[in-house]
Amino acid sequence: MLRTIPRVAAAAALVALPLSACGGSSASSKCGAASTASPSVTVHALDALKYDKSEYSAKAGDVTIQLVDDGSLVHTVLVRNQSCKLQVGSRGDTKTGTVNLPAGSYEIFCDVPGHESSGMKATLTVT
Repeated sequence: MLRTIPRVAAAAALVALPLSACGGSSASSKCGAASTASPSVTVHALDALKYDKSEYSAKAGDVTIQLVDDGSLVHTVLVRNQSCKLQVGSRGDTKTGTVNLPAGSYEIFCDVPGHESSGMKATLTVT
């Protein structure tokens, strides 16, 4: 039994290692710690399984994303192929995180089952 504990601890450390590389993530966010600056992008999550816009824009570099829940369902926003996930769970809930993005076009989406396939996605253009 005593030999099992170090293995469990080692496995937990290996799982935690990739998450720590996200730059100061918290339990509610897998994005880097938010700056005190105003959000670069504010995304409103609607219970109609849509975001408030189909297109957002931001300047290249550290992009601060704010997710606001305008409904009563759990919603997320992820930047596809980036280490950035924010989650909200009730009306008025707001989460903010920062991700470094070079210029390009990115897809943001909600990974709650059924939400993305229902249209809860948008384009983030970074210039």
